Amino acid sequence: MIEDSIRVIVIFLIFLFMDIILRAVLKHGKPFTKKTVNCLRTISILIMLVALLPKTAAVAEGILYSGTSVVTIDFIKDGAVLMIGAVIGIISEIFRYGCDLEEEMDYIV
Repeated sequence: MIEDSIRVIVIFLIFLFMDIILRAVLKHGKPFTKKTVNCLRTISILIMLVALLPKTAAVAEGILYSGTSVVTIDFIKDGAVLMIGAVIGIISEIFRYGCDLEEEMDYIV
């Protein structure tokens, strides 16, 4: 129960940051901005939290209510979600590099 609630909140935040990115690109016409990089980094962390937080909350809930906790972890599914978060983190670093190159080009011209 609490796992699903946490997952929904984190997924909502991911979509919120995606909306911020898309609105910024539409407004400025440039995808390589510091705001985009920061939003991508935040999305990366939130995606990793989707895999980790619900299990942690389930353990805490089990310990609080019964004194013990048994949680099954699906390494394939949770590992895949962690990898997706890592890939988006790498993409954010590519965007950071693009942002640096764009700033450098603005100084040259």
